[in-house]
Amino acid sequence: MSKINDFRRLHSGDEPFLLGNVWDAKSAQLAEKAGYKAVGISGHAIAENLGYRDGEDMSFNELLFVVEKIIKSVSIPVSVDIDGGYGRSIGKVNEHVGQLAKMGAAGINIEDSVVKDEKRILAESGNFAKIIDVV
Repeated sequence: MSKINDFRRLHSGDEPFLLGNVWDAKSAQLAEKAGYKAVGISGHAIAENLGYRDGEDMSFNELLFVVEKIIKSVSIPVSVDIDGGYGRSIGKVNEHVGQLAKMGAAGINIEDSVVKDEKRILAESGNFAKIIDVV
């Protein structure tokens, strides 16, 4: 819980903080060494690095594998980009967020859009609002 609290404090400080974007353990270690107080995992960068398109083209298990390696490689808070949540139901998105929390993620980024037929479209606002409320 302390990394979550650390991440929360970074958001409420008097000065803005820089969040380094990373895609693997090495880039996370380099960001920490460079002085970043927290890092954000770029879902797009991970997808591209693994040969996928952005937008949940890779499986959630593949994302979890990379996220775990990154979290274990640094001592600073890690926030995870989970695109649209890797699920359209509130229960599935909440399950995924829970898995990330157990793994040690300090924060998440859920986009308000999804990829459908290779095009990014806005998520249905009512369902998206419910997902945010539950998460």
